[in-house]
Amino acid sequence: MTDAATQAATGPVDGGTTGLSRRRAETRDRLIAAAVTVFARVGVDQARVEDISEEAGYTRGAFYSNFTDKDELIVALLQRQLELSTSAMHTSLGQVLSSPLPDDFTRLVHDTLDVFDENMPDPDWMLAELSLRLYARRNPAVATHLRAYEDQRMTSMVEVLGGAMARAGVRATIPMEHLIAIAMAIQTECTVQDRVGSPPRDLMVSMLVGCIAPVR
Repeated sequence: MTDAATQAATGPVDGGTTGLSRRRAETRDRLIAAAVTVFARVGVDQARVEDISEEAGYTRGAFYSNFTDKDELIVALLQRQLELSTSAMHTSLGQVLSSPLPDDFTRLVHDTLDVFDENMPDPDWMLAELSLRLYARRNPAVATHLRAYEDQRMTSMVEVLGGAMARAGVRATIPMEHLIAIAMAIQTECTVQDRVGSPPRDLMVSMLVGCIAPVR
């Protein structure tokens, strides 16, 4: 991208210029998406501004026109991921509940996981998040934002999943927060295993079948 094109795409937003505002938002989104890819590939510590900019198809100037540094990008990334994951969860559960539910509960679990996989916003996110957690251990400012993201995500998941399970006529046999935490830990492990060719699904299905029961 030329310097002129970069400036046009990322320059200061004129309050009356909708086109520039839209292009600036698109540039930020592409940089954030590129960061997830780079974080998953090389880790947050090793990811350079140049790597993220190149992955997005921009120059370093485009990056610094939108973010002061990598940490500020991470804050925006967490907000974007919260929005994407919440939207994907609503979409997935809506699809599951809009069709007749199978009598076989194990089949229902498999079908639900298939729908969630199809609607996953970014398959690289799990690996990027693992690296981000390690990075946050050495960066208190990022750790604060990461904790806030995780708290908001848990609150949203408890509310949305709890409502969907009630509609499906099932309930968790352990606290919802525990069920979600275990499921997310398994999903992360499955993502890692899938990258090295191991079967990713059996542990998740067994856990969910064992921890969810019909409402009596």
